[in-house]
Order: sequence, then structure tokens, then C-alpha cells
Amino acid sequence: MRREAGSANTGVAVTAAGVRAELWPALVSAGAFAAVTLFCGWHFSRLVDPALLLPWVTVMSAPPIGVTILAVAYVLKRPDDAAQVRVYRPIGRGLRLLANVAVIESPWILLPHADGPLRALMLMLYVWFLATQIVANYDQGGLTWVGLAGVPVSVSVWLLESGVAYGRPLAVFVLLAGLTLYGLDRLLRRNRIQVETARLISAGETAALRERLAEHEARPVAAVRRDPLTPRQIEVARLLARGLSNKEIARTLGVSPATIKAHVAQVIAVTGARNRAGASARAQSMGLL
Repeated sequence: MRREAGSANTGVAVTAAGVRAELWPALVSAGAFAAVTLFCGWHFSRLVDPALLLPWVTVMSAPPIGVTILAVAYVLKRPDDAAQVRVYRPIGRGLRLLANVAVIESPWILLPHADGPLRALMLMLYVWFLATQIVANYDQGGLTWVGLAGVPVSVSVWLLESGVAYGRPLAVFVLLAGLTLYGLDRLLRRNRIQVETARLISAGETAALRERLAEHEARPVAAVRRDPLTPRQIEVARLLARGLSNKEIARTLGVSPATIKAHVAQVIAVTGARNRAGASARAQSMGLL
């Protein structure tokens, strides 16, 4: 049960990290998206029936406005991981879906009224839109496939139906661009998830290691309470604190250096120190002297 809970928490953290990572790229892309919408709305206002153009401009304007509001709310509230997954992620996916649907419909509204140079510009904008799907989407459960599949198919079908010059090679180019970017999106998304998952696992292992080290550092104190120093070992520790060597301590106490060596080893073991100097200091700080 603990392992399942840990996996679930890691999954939420990974998803939330994706939501955080895509926020600012999505905001930049939203600005560019709004600029393209304004350009198309202004240029095609004299060419397209307002009954078609105005609803399209309205739908195209909703995603950049929504992303901006979402970014402001995020900065002001600083939601936790659970809120990011529960609230911000569904809203972001809805805005992305709305943008994709509007762009998928746009070839049938705009391209019939575009001449050669403008048509070439519009095709470049479609490819640019597909690229932004990758740059601005870090969420492993995102909806980029809707745009990466729907936009190339919609544009290609219009090119084939319209009978424009070089319609077939242009349709093939757009389809290949969408397919290539789809593969790139899958690769980048998988790498992002793996990196973020590894980072979270490493952080958890580091925290667990620190906890074990802290427990290990506390063990010498418990050991002292179970097995305190003998009176002779306390004498040896006090003489160690004065900087005496084993031979000098042996002469002072009237015992052999081998006996003192054994006492010193025991003092080091009981206090958990690394050396003889540390043993005396550790024993003194622990109140043994």
C-alpha cells in the first residue's frame, strides 16, 4: 500500500511539474497566437463573410485570453501539486482543444480567399502552430495529437479539394510536417517524463538517506546509555583530553600500554568518534566525564 501511495504521489508530482513547465511557454505562444488572430481578422475582414469570420475570431481569441487569466491566477495563488492537476490542467487542456478546433476549421474559412503569397504565409503559420504545440506542452497527458493530426489533415484536404497549383506536393509536405512533429513531440514528452520522474525518485532517496544517517548518528548516544564507560575508561578519556599518549597514560595509571590501547578503542567505540581526539571531546560533550 505504501509503495502504491508513493507511486501515486510521484505521478501527481510529475504531472504538476509538467503543468508548471508549460505555463510560461504557453503564455508566450498565446501572445503570438493573439497576434496571428488579429492579423487574420484584419486582413480577411474585407474578404470573408462576417457571419463566418467573427465567430472564428471570437473562438480564436478565447485561448490566449484564458491562458493569460490562468497565468495570473497561478502567480497570485501558487497552487500545490494536487490543485495544479485537479484545476489548472483540465482548464489548460480545454483551452488547447479550443485553439486546435479553431485552427482546424480555419483553412476552409481563410484559404479560399488567400492569393499565392498570402497562401504560402498561411501554410507557414500552420506549420508554426504545430511547432508551438510541442514547445508549449509539457503535460504528459496533453492533447497535442488533436492539433498535430487534425491541422495537417484539414489543410491537406483543402489543398487537394481546391485544385490550387502544386496542391498535391503541398498537401504531402504539410502531412509530413505534421507526422515529423508528432514523432518529435512523443520523443520529447517521454524524455521529459523520465527526467522528472528520475529527479523526484532521486530526491526521495536522498531524503531517506539523510534520515538513515540521522538515525545512525543518534545510535552512539543510545549505545552509551546501554553500555556506559567503566571508571577506568573514564580515567583514560580524561587523560586523552589532556593530550597524553598511550604510553604516558599507561605510566600514569600504572598499567601496560596494551591495556590502555584496548581502553582507548572501547572509548572510541562507545562514543562513536572517529579517532582518539574525537573520542575525548565526544565523551565530554555527552556528559560522561
